[in-house]
Amino acid sequence: MTPEKSHERFKSGRCQWNKWAEDWLLRKPPKDDEKEWAEWENEATADFRSRSFDAEADFSGFIFPGPAKFDDATFEKEVHFEWAQFESDVRFNRATFKGAAHFCGTTFKGENSRFNRATFEGLALFDPQKRDGAHNQNAAMAASSIQTEGDPEQPTTFCHYAFFDEATFEQAVKFERTKFKKGASFLGIQVATTFIMTEVEFKEVPNFIQASFTIPPALNETEWKCIPHERYIDRWIALKVLADKNNDHRLSLVFYGKELFARRAKNGWWCRESFVTTGYHLLSNFGQSVLLPFLWWIGSVFVFAGVYYYHMDQLCWDSWGHAFKQSYYWAAPFFSSLLGEENSSISK
Repeated sequence: MTPEKSHERFKSGRCQWNKWAEDWLLRKPPKDDEKEWAEWENEATADFRSRSFDAEADFSGFIFPGPAKFDDATFEKEVHFEWAQFESDVRFNRATFKGAAHFCGTTFKGENSRFNRATFEGLALFDPQKRDGAHNQNAAMAASSIQTEGDPEQPTTFCHYAFFDEATFEQAVKFERTKFKKGASFLGIQVATTFIMTEVEFKEVPNFIQASFTIPPALNETEWKCIPHERYIDRWIALKVLADKNNDHRLSLVFYGKELFARRAKNGWWCRESFVTTGYHLLSNFGQSVLLPFLWWIGSVFVFAGVYYYHMDQLCWDSWGHAFKQSYYWAAPFFSSLLGEENSSISK
């Protein structure tokens, strides 16, 4: 669909747009038929490249059956994509959002959702929030017609890869409860104010390499369902740096542990570094556990007490007590005074 037809259909309103979208979704051919697929994709594409939206743009509840192209588009006022459904790839590369950008409850089903080098001069909202007024009612009605339940607090979901590389955020950014089903890249983003990622879910480790934040984001309530793959060592290091800047020492240790896991996967299990890493993991869970070293210490006291007991001449309860005291003496010599007067004989 040409840019002119796309804009004309957008002006006709949500109902007319979605009738067209649902019709083309029913006509969607299999990808194996390259000719039919190319013809269908050409007609199902929403093309708003280099379009300037001078007034408030309301795409809330819109269904995009094919690729959606907003490259180099300019939104002079607020823009609404609440509960919109992108069934294919979407591109906002180099787009400029001068007002608030609302992507609350939006679903991105395409393999790639790209916001590379986009500029957000207003608020960037990807969090599920209830809105007041007529717009909220209209968007909720649209949601109920295209979603299973029409939940007004449905989280924004990226079903595949999301790219925000080198994007600029000049005001607050909210990704509360956003779900990234695959990878997410924030490579080299510039954030001037707050960057909120509360209860965000990552299935793959996100890329925050060379990201710049005036205020480091709090990541402590984020859900990390990520496997420490060897390709992601640098990403874990970048996340550790963010945690350190935010003085979140607990999370910094978590990321450090993931980094060591990834290094072990890269170097193999039989190198010297992997043995040291495995020992560090078993003994203290990469410095995250206070209980583990204590349990190992208690276990070692009992093990060596058993060894001492086995080598004694007389095997009885008194011998077991003496073996335990001797093991404890060598395990904690600084606290051996707790054993009383027998210390001198034990040490001999």
